[in-house]
Amino acid sequence: QDVGFRIYFDGVSASIIARYGCQYEKCNTVDALLAVLRKESAREEKRAVLSKKMLYSMEQTMNKASGRTMERKFDTPFLICAISFFAFALFALLHLIGVMLTSSRCNERSKRM
Repeated sequence: QDVGFRIYFDGVSASIIARYGCQYEKCNTVDALLAVLRKESAREEKRAVLSKKMLYSMEQTMNKASGRTMERKFDTPFLICAISFFAFALFALLHLIGVMLTSSRCNERSKRM
């Protein structure tokens, strides 16, 4: 395996170790890793092909993930409408029960008089 990366978490912070060919880079964030890979892929050397492949696959994965996030954002109005509908239905049901209890009490009082 010429290309890969591992994420190490020591309980406090995470480190990303990127490996391409014989090169190893230690980064503390994904942005730093992408910056290193972009710099490495700009070279004309043969090993730059590996970093280009890794950079391309990471960018594609991140774009797909952000696309899924956009799809989730489009679901938000539906969820708001559904929650509002059920809240209104619950309020209406409680109001109906209150009216029925009140009317039954009034009917009992009117019969006593």
